[in-house]
Amino acid sequence: MGVWEGIRLYNGRWTFLDAHIDRLFEAAKAIDLDIGMSRAAVIAAVLETQAANGMVNDAHARLMVTRGVK
Repeated sequence: MGVWEGIRLYNGRWTFLDAHIDRLFEAAKAIDLDIGMSRAAVIAAVLETQAANGMVNDAHARLMVTRGVK
């Protein structure tokens, strides 16, 4: 069981990033799933991934959080 949020990158900015992160945390809370990172840490990881991959425009990322291996 897990939760996910898809985000899109346009002109170097993640569209509605705050709203997507809020939904990710709300969905995780609804199923009693600990994301294991703070909201700020998740955003930092998204930005680090963007920089590491040279992502600038027309990119999509799917943030997935699961309970792990059964």
